[in-house]
Amino acid sequence: GCTVGCECDRYMEIWNNVFTQFDNDGHNNYTELEQKNIDTGMGLERLAVVMQDVDSVFDIDTMKAIRDRICEMSGKTYQVDAMDDVSIRLITDHIRSSTFLVSDGVMPSNEGRGYVLRRLIRRAARHGRMLGIKDTFLANLSNTVIEECKDGYPELEEKKDFIFKVLSQEEEKFNKTIDQGLAILADMEAEMEKNGEKVLSGENAFKLYDTYGFPFELTQEIAQESGVEVVREEFDTEMNKQKERARAARNTKESFGEQNETLMKFTKESTFVGYDEWTCTGKVIGLFKDGQEVDSLDGEGQVILDKTSFYAESGGQVADQGTLTADGFVAQVTDVKKAPNKQHLHSITIEEGSLTLGMEVTCTVDSKKRVATMANHSCTHLLQAALQKVIGSHIHQAGSYNCPDYLRFDFNHYEKVTNEQLAEVEALVNRYIADSYPVTKEVMPIEEAKKLGAMALFNEKYGDTVRVVTMGDVSKEFCAGCHVNNTAEIGMCKIISEESIGSDVRRITAKTKFAAYEEFASEHTMLENIAASAKQKSIKAIDEKVDNAYKQMKDLQKEIANLKNQIFALKSSDWEKDIVEVGSVHALIKKVEGMDANALKDIVSNLKAKDANVVCFFANVNGDKVVFVSGAGKEAVAKGVHCGKLVKAAAQVCSGNGGGKPDMAQAGGKDAS
Repeated sequence: GCTVGCECDRYMEIWNNVFTQFDNDGHNNYTELEQKNIDTGMGLERLAVVMQDVDSVFDIDTMKAIRDRICEMSGKTYQVDAMDDVSIRLITDHIRSSTFLVSDGVMPSNEGRGYVLRRLIRRAARHGRMLGIKDTFLANLSNTVIEECKDGYPELEEKKDFIFKVLSQEEEKFNKTIDQGLAILADMEAEMEKNGEKVLSGENAFKLYDTYGFPFELTQEIAQESGVEVVREEFDTEMNKQKERARAARNTKESFGEQNETLMKFTKESTFVGYDEWTCTGKVIGLFKDGQEVDSLDGEGQVILDKTSFYAESGGQVADQGTLTADGFVAQVTDVKKAPNKQHLHSITIEEGSLTLGMEVTCTVDSKKRVATMANHSCTHLLQAALQKVIGSHIHQAGSYNCPDYLRFDFNHYEKVTNEQLAEVEALVNRYIADSYPVTKEVMPIEEAKKLGAMALFNEKYGDTVRVVTMGDVSKEFCAGCHVNNTAEIGMCKIISEESIGSDVRRITAKTKFAAYEEFASEHTMLENIAASAKQKSIKAIDEKVDNAYKQMKDLQKEIANLKNQIFALKSSDWEKDIVEVGSVHALIKKVEGMDANALKDIVSNLKAKDANVVCFFANVNGDKVVFVSGAGKEAVAKGVHCGKLVKAAAQVCSGNGGGKPDMAQAGGKDAS
């Protein structure tokens, strides 16, 4: 009865045709599709299995090379042990996928495609351990993938070093926690076995994810090997609890615009005209006080207008500020957020008069702040383009903040950006600014924007139409923010700092326009002050002068260290006469004042070198405080002396604490009396 489509391995499908004609509503009701198509596809590797006359895709030439390299690394032979074969095939598949994902710019993370990559890497790393591979090996193995595939995919060779770094770092991170995580999981399973349970709780699965970086699927796989079940729904419940805790921690006032039930029911339409009109007239269509809709407003509250020129905080750009005015009415607009139904919700402080429904007001945006914010926002686009050119195409925005005073750009990257790279990025951004590229903003269908190569934020939800901001041939991005009309309007860019803000996420803070000039001027003044201190007339050769000064300082420090050693040798020789016998050891107990603790340790070392049976105990008094330093030779330690215990006991008498090793220790006290 076996025929094509049977579950056995008698027939192998190498080509597939799907005629897409109907839509099934889930209840076996079929309606004809407006757009029908034929989806046809060949499985290249399945065809290779036939053409090369082998048993599976893991035996074709490109895959076999990876498979054999894993066997070489682990000392295993393929098709000897069934469980080993599972691990060998799994690693073969996962390292290939991971290599290509990283080449395409995907970085390991806890969400989206980055989470898929993290799961693949960590699962492969664990199966490597199961095969007995002790050290990190995935980067080494990915080299085989690159060698096998680079003819068809030359970008693999170009990005080889980057791929190696990402795989190495992710595997090293996992290695730091996997042993501890596996031990915890083993304890959980032992406790379950004792209680006769066969299901690992979602709470425990989430603990392994949250604390040790075990993706749920990895915990599930390990548990199944022991015959233990893990319920996905329970894990998801714990994940949702954490999200709820995060939401609850938000400031109520800040989340008012997003979560207020009254606003959710408010559906009157509001239009934003602020890209082109910084002043406009709008009619009051909604007033809110303490989360409730009202007919009139005094003091502080929120207002929705049928038309507004104020930009609402979104896309990393802060809200506009400015004024609402009418006859006998003045209010300061302090913030603007998007209400649930996309209206612009203005937070206002009324300075004169009151506001009522239906009233017409003049919206006036603070132009000085808007201009500065636009320059900073446009600069983030140029900054991303420069980072991709200098560091690599894997650079993608992970967050941004654009306000009148500065810009902040977060991006995915696995290591610190070097000073040389940062200088190159800054120079490139300023070159883009100086080249006076026109900045165009176009609204178009999303598919058309994608065809043009416009860059979008991954995981961001976009509608059918999008706004595309283009800066010459340098940058093309989806963006609803406010921008300059020409890059020259940015003036200049000065990078203030570059830092890590989380796992594989870096942050650059920068300034533009006059604020950037002020930073350059401030640094110039600082260099002039240094030049003056160094008796230099100009700053041109100050780096050479400072470099020479540091070299001289290092030479002097060496000389001082030599002199100190001579002094310590003299001190220790002088103090030798104060050594007395206490029991079976030679003891030197001394009170000193204002000495350096490290100097005392050096004296101890000199005395120990001369007498292996010596015990030194110094009380170094400095004002109201005291530092105890103790050291003992090998013979004294062998007889039971423990310097750590000695200094701890003394420190506790003086309202302090401390400790250390048997042969050398230090502790501090707060009450020298």
